[in-house]
Amino acid sequence: MSRSDAAGFLRRVDTSSTDLAAVRRELGRPNAIKILDLSSNVAGSTAKVTARISFEDRGGAIEMKMPIDLVRRGEDWRIESRELIDPRKDPRLLNVIAFRVANPRLYTQARTAAKKTVCLSNVKQLGVATIIYGSDHRDRFPASASAVRRLLSPYVKKDEIWSCPAHAGGTSYSFNPNLIGKSMNDVEEPAKTVLLYEGSQGRLAYRHDGVAAVVYADGHAKLMTPQQAKGLRWKP
Repeated sequence: MSRSDAAGFLRRVDTSSTDLAAVRRELGRPNAIKILDLSSNVAGSTAKVTARISFEDRGGAIEMKMPIDLVRRGEDWRIESRELIDPRKDPRLLNVIAFRVANPRLYTQARTAAKKTVCLSNVKQLGVATIIYGSDHRDRFPASASAVRRLLSPYVKKDEIWSCPAHAGGTSYSFNPNLIGKSMNDVEEPAKTVLLYEGSQGRLAYRHDGVAAVVYADGHAKLMTPQQAKGLRWKP
């Protein structure tokens, strides 16, 4: 959209009132806009997801970053604000406004990214809690699979970290049964051996666009695809 096109648009639509319906009528769905990637940063009950998008302008391809703020409400993440970028600063931003209005999928992806980040943080915290527990118990892992959650409770800040935000209720993570009661010194390759994982009964639950969270015996955590999970080490 050229500067003259933008000027005409602004005469017809009062952008200060964020008239989304009018924006939709005037611009419709812009062409050749893509979501390149999403990054997220979660701090307690708030999250900021940054979408990197590209779109075709008369001057060629343009890349921009679009921040999306979310706040946690119960088990879900909600968009905190839908304030529009002021197109008076740059008429090309009208394309971004139209993209935001016409693509609710972007907000769904933002929520998914926030949940994925929380899930990965959860398993990492549980991994650290297990390692600290072991240091207090002669370098041994919990001796009972059914009591792992209770045994680790003094080492976690909140019990809710056992629940993935993409999983409705219950415990979302399981302890590797092959490590129950074992000495930490018996684990030959801690950086490759599963400590806790998202799922149950030895099966990963891929709740985040085809990936599941895993924390290893050395405390580092990763998101795994089904193909990557085939290489996981379960035996000490």
